[in-house]
Amino acid sequence: MIKTLRCWLIVLLFFLGFSSNIFSQQNWELLNPTPTSKTGKNVQFVSNNIGYIITDTEILETLDSGISWKKKQDIVSGNDLKFHNNIGFIVGNLGYVLKSTDSGASWTQIQIGYNDNLNTVNVIDGNTIIVSSANSLITSLDGGNTWEYKQISKGSVVKTFFTSNLIGHAACKNGTMLKTIDGGVNWYATMTSNVTPSNFFTVYFINKNIGFATQEHDDLYKTIDGGETWIQINNITDALFSFSFLNENVGYAAGEHGSLFKTTDGGITWNWVSFQNGRIDGTHIYGLYFLDENTGFATGQRGRIVKTTDGGKTWTENSPTYNSINKLDFLTKDIGYAQVGNSFYKTVNAGKKWSFVGQIDGQSFYSVSTFDFIDENNGYAATGGTYGGQFFKTKDGGVTWEMLGDVIDEGINTMVVINQQTIYISGGYNQQKMMKSIDGGNTWEERSQYSFYRMQFLTEDIAYAHNRYDKKIYKTIDGGYNWRAVFTGDEEIQSIDFTDIDNGYIVGSNALIYKTKNGGLNWQKLTIPYEYYTYVKFFSKNVGYIFDEEGQLFKTENGGITWEKNINFVTGFTNPQSIHIIDKDIYLAGVNGKIMKSQVDFKPYYLELDPAVDVHTRFANLPGTIMSNDGEIDNIKIEVLNNNAIVKTVEVEPNKVSSNSSLDFKIPVWDLNPDTYYVYRITAIHNNIKIYSESLHFKTEKNYKIVIDPINEFSATNAVISGSITSYEDDISDIEIECSNEIDFSKLSLKNTIVKANTTEKINGKLLDLKPKTLYYVRVKAVQNGNVIYSDVISFTTKSDYEIMLYYPNENENGTVLNAYVLSNDKDISNIVFEYGVMNYEKSISTTPDKVTANSPTFVNAVLTDLDKTKVYFYRLKALNGDKVIYSNTEILNYSKTIVLAPEAVSNPQNNSIELKGILNPAGYFLTNVEFQYGTTENFGSALPVSSPYFYGTTTSVVKVNLENLLPNQKYYYRLKASNGSNIVYSDVLSFSTGNLGIEDFNYEKNVMLYPNPTNGVVNIQLNENKKITSLKVIDQSGRVISHRNNVNLEDLKIIDLSHKPTGIYYLEFILDNSAKINKKVILK
Repeated sequence: MIKTLRCWLIVLLFFLGFSSNIFSQQNWELLNPTPTSKTGKNVQFVSNNIGYIITDTEILETLDSGISWKKKQDIVSGNDLKFHNNIGFIVGNLGYVLKSTDSGASWTQIQIGYNDNLNTVNVIDGNTIIVSSANSLITSLDGGNTWEYKQISKGSVVKTFFTSNLIGHAACKNGTMLKTIDGGVNWYATMTSNVTPSNFFTVYFINKNIGFATQEHDDLYKTIDGGETWIQINNITDALFSFSFLNENVGYAAGEHGSLFKTTDGGITWNWVSFQNGRIDGTHIYGLYFLDENTGFATGQRGRIVKTTDGGKTWTENSPTYNSINKLDFLTKDIGYAQVGNSFYKTVNAGKKWSFVGQIDGQSFYSVSTFDFIDENNGYAATGGTYGGQFFKTKDGGVTWEMLGDVIDEGINTMVVINQQTIYISGGYNQQKMMKSIDGGNTWEERSQYSFYRMQFLTEDIAYAHNRYDKKIYKTIDGGYNWRAVFTGDEEIQSIDFTDIDNGYIVGSNALIYKTKNGGLNWQKLTIPYEYYTYVKFFSKNVGYIFDEEGQLFKTENGGITWEKNINFVTGFTNPQSIHIIDKDIYLAGVNGKIMKSQVDFKPYYLELDPAVDVHTRFANLPGTIMSNDGEIDNIKIEVLNNNAIVKTVEVEPNKVSSNSSLDFKIPVWDLNPDTYYVYRITAIHNNIKIYSESLHFKTEKNYKIVIDPINEFSATNAVISGSITSYEDDISDIEIECSNEIDFSKLSLKNTIVKANTTEKINGKLLDLKPKTLYYVRVKAVQNGNVIYSDVISFTTKSDYEIMLYYPNENENGTVLNAYVLSNDKDISNIVFEYGVMNYEKSISTTPDKVTANSPTFVNAVLTDLDKTKVYFYRLKALNGDKVIYSNTEILNYSKTIVLAPEAVSNPQNNSIELKGILNPAGYFLTNVEFQYGTTENFGSALPVSSPYFYGTTTSVVKVNLENLLPNQKYYYRLKASNGSNIVYSDVLSFSTGNLGIEDFNYEKNVMLYPNPTNGVVNIQLNENKKITSLKVIDQSGRVISHRNNVNLEDLKIIDLSHKPTGIYYLEFILDNSAKINKKVILK
């Protein structure tokens, strides 16, 4: 009988995470260390039996003097814990404070009114409580009901210690020790430092006179005069974080790397009394408390809690180990083994309690790489690394181990135990080997020369394996004599897991994840975010887990189609090194002795539809996947619905999916209607209950297809349209190409074209008499079976009828050369000249050449020899396009280096708005605040900025603004203004006049009377007829709207108050609901 087949790999060390959805995996139970894996920050006892430890988020409690500890409650934040008699306080970040009045049995949050990160609490008595942060002292004199805030400005405080309600000490960063004798109102320095690093760790006083302080890296100071002076003690070489003294002479100190010392002479000398031999990284102690000279407790990193009853000579750890778990191996639901380095631990109650059983010979060069137990007594272990390669056997459940031989030089990486006699191993570096034993490890046969990182045997002959360097998966079907690569990836392979000889998964770096269902013949790439994955373990074909480098666990319940992140697991657990599943129990083990347990839970089935494929007019393929994780699924069908009615039901073959299996299908559906929207879903029976998938939808194709090719052949006035028409059923006739630049389409008939059923014909036509530089819409219209059909609409924009681009002039020995690029997309361009002049283009010169043929872009130029280099010239290109005169934009030759601001003249407007335009040339300066000034006098009074905030260089720019709300029958003045640093530059002043703007109802105007006019402020309005007023504006003489009201009933409008306005002329503009306009002038004295 082949033992449950497993192969074990050497330690998985590094993982990387990805963001995903969240799944509701049951909560994880921490089995080791207990009751927490978080760092203990402080420990305090209120009696010989009752004590408390805080972590950053927990309160731990013992009621039996540390024989057992349990988590009492979660807290928001914890940095310090202190008691005075039955009164206790806990402080944390963001002003978080808890208070107990019953010796820690219950805790209540209190508000102190401040959000500082609190580092220390001093409980002087039942009323006086002093807490500190980095720069403040917060004091209560009534047991925490009210608090007073005091600033500490002389240092960044790390820890405080008060010996009374007035006298206190503050250990700070940068080597500063402060003291107060007035309760924190004033502070003075008792120690300073000018070296780096010199931050203090803590300060502690035995009484008001004797105290200790520690400073980085490993300095220890003592005071005997209440902190006025400090003396360095030189025989300490460790950073110390905590003290506990029984009297002035006897005390303990603890700190980094598990260092723990005892003094009996008041801290002059210290003796090592640690719970471990030597200093080990990751074992810092932060909390220390002694009940008497013999009985004490310490807490720190990894959740470590230790107790001594003999003054530190020996210590008892609360958990069996705080070191990294290399591997777990469960024989039954209750009995399992854990490897920690070269040591072994055992549980007989499903991980609730672990006991040390034994270790491999303690020689330093042995490093256990893997192990496997056959039963409670018999097991095997192998060593890895440069000095490894030894093979061991135990017959007494791991208590003792016998070395059977040095089998593979340079280490064994992986081992698979088939049964008590048949064992496979692989390893080595320079001499790579894969070997088999059939006598329980006494003798070995070399099967092949491979050094695998992991092997997994599914039978005694069939196995899969991978190493860490060649990105391949290997397979053997003859027990390891021959291996064939069945997968080669682009990234490093980190882990493999097969549920049987056919179904397996691989993960690796850079989002490598693949799946096979046929023993490695084919591999399906699964979809996950781009991350680094290093461990995969499946419970069944469909339900499995993967780890990333950060220790985050991801789960699939549908064979890797989707992956979800376990939010309950991630916090506080990194670098998982072993995952083990037995029955439905899942165990995770990793760094710092952490072992966690949960239950494998999953949905009993998955019905997954994929989008429809091969969709035609009357046919579609409907693919999907059916998975059963628990129980049989049968009577599987696809239902197709239209308008909420089932129109098709198709059975899926095979029609049954057994438990722990899956079925991929693609079902053809025939006799559908063209151009029709369908919904489809899976239905099936599971445990005598009808189940449904989510619904998807598709739409069948039309029974025709009309395609218009991209329109690339077009000019300013015509375009060539081409495409194709396919009929899937009936003839198509009366084909037209429709074109429009608005909504309505004109048509170009293709009367001689008929598309027979089930054929495709090319179509083409030419659109004529189009407008230049215009957006056109095109579609094809036709008739099929008496119905009008259309193609999709596409668009194109005709080319401009001409293009003129002026280039920057250049100088040569003959004069100034003007250059331009000229293109005509329709008619020839002739009589080309450059017009130029100081004021009004007084001169012109023909270009070379002076004619450009249509569709033949040409560069033209002319040489100016008569320019006055002290003046500014305007120039432009002028030509005939057919019989139409055309111009380029205006450019400037600025020889004088003078800033040019030139507004254009405008014709009198016909409505109450107008566009002001002009040109600007900075002449190499940097111009800002460019605006048009305007008004009804030459004092202007109003201004509008142009769109660009600045202009610079020598490029000529066109600037413009829109004027609104112009007054009728007024003359307006305008000019350009710009800032050149502190200098203001103006253009010449131009003007235009307005006439009667809009429609005026003179008959109705006679019925509107304003009095008094002129007025000192209030204007009365008298109306002879009730009208609907859609708008009433009050406009000042510069044209600025100073008041605007909409939808005014004149019957309700009696007065207009101008008393708060400056004297001058104002205009009232009434707009009626028939768009008639009434303008009235008011003079304000």
